[in-house]
Amino acid sequence: MSPTTNQIKAGSIVSGPTLPEPVEVLAVVPMGDSLKIIGRGRNTGMTHDPVLSPQQIAQLQSTHVPLAKTD
Repeated sequence: MSPTTNQIKAGSIVSGPTLPEPVEVLAVVPMGDSLKIIGRGRNTGMTHDPVLSPQQIAQLQSTHVPLAKTD
C-alpha cells in the first residue's frame, strides 16, 4: 500500500527506492508539500532522516506496527 503523508506515523515501517533499508519511523516533520521522516534502519540500526517529495512518498510501502502495551 502506498501511504499518504497522513498515513506515515511513528511506529510505521516504511521502505522504498529512496531508502537504503526498511526504516522504523520515530517522528515525522511536515515541510510544505514534503515530509521529513526521522527513523531507525531495521537492518543496521542507523538513523535515517530524509526529506521526501510527494512523488517519493507515493513510492513508499508502509506497514503499521502496533506499539507494545505496558501494564
